[in-house]
Amino acid sequence: MNDDTSPSANFAELARHFSALAPHVNDHISPQEVMPCTHQPHYFCVGEGAVRLLRLALLVSAKPPSDLHHIIDMPCGHGRVMRAIAAEFPHAHLTACDLLRDGVDFCAATFHATPVYSEVNPKVQLFPDAGRYDLIFVGSLFTHLDAPRWPEFLKLFHDLLAPEGLLVFTTHGPFVAYRMSVGNDYGYGQHTALTQHRGLSPKLRPAGDTPPPQRPATTLPPESPIHDILHEYAESGFGYLDDGTGYGISLCRPSWVLGQVESIPGFRVLYHLERGWDNHQDAVALVKRPFTTPDTIGDHPFRSYITNEKHHPCVGPAPSPK
Repeated sequence: MNDDTSPSANFAELARHFSALAPHVNDHISPQEVMPCTHQPHYFCVGEGAVRLLRLALLVSAKPPSDLHHIIDMPCGHGRVMRAIAAEFPHAHLTACDLLRDGVDFCAATFHATPVYSEVNPKVQLFPDAGRYDLIFVGSLFTHLDAPRWPEFLKLFHDLLAPEGLLVFTTHGPFVAYRMSVGNDYGYGQHTALTQHRGLSPKLRPAGDTPPPQRPATTLPPESPIHDILHEYAESGFGYLDDGTGYGISLCRPSWVLGQVESIPGFRVLYHLERGWDNHQDAVALVKRPFTTPDTIGDHPFRSYITNEKHHPCVGPAPSPK
């Protein structure tokens, strides 16, 4: 029988936390909120869904919620997710970071977060607790970034995290590519000013330029730049459209995302969930744990749980010969 401090008991406690009902959240919505909030149940469910992803990262990393002392929500917007994080981890010190200054101010005033006004190219020095953050949630930032910016932000988050700190971020994966292929242009199909660094929509290509071959059969109009992002996604695993601000829309296969993570020494992958957030965006969880760190997998609750004969009878002494 395992006592209350055994790895299996710890795992069971983490599992109970993962399954627990979400706590009540502050339901005050900023009048400047730019995210859809007319259907409030869904608005609040998006925040609850983010917390579920954080709970899963805690479960997989065998980290109790009490270990989270410093948390960043970036981009925080007007607190759609931060309200759920504040309710889930009331003991933690929160940091709200965004280019949207009134959103940062709202989160600071409403959820008692430390305000950090972001920049187009944010630096570690912006954050007062750099190197001490236990968790960073990045909801729908990489979904708007071109490929060269991914290593920059992954390195930033790595440097902000404490050892064994968690990074959870979301991406546009195969489901979003599918939705685009059947006609959902995500608001980018009618932007005649849209440019793409690796190609232009048919309407904007120079005369005589050859369009990419094998366009998917969709209900998109032939001049839609969505065709270009889908073609690039099919060819390389990553596609991007930019409206001229550097904050466009991206598509990426899970394999491409994991390749980006591998380029940053010191991260290990905890999970990749397709449609993990709001049944729409993919979700990725990483832990800051270099491979040069001595591996403690032998003490991990999962390892102890599945190799215990009482839980997994296939593991144990070899059967006696007949």
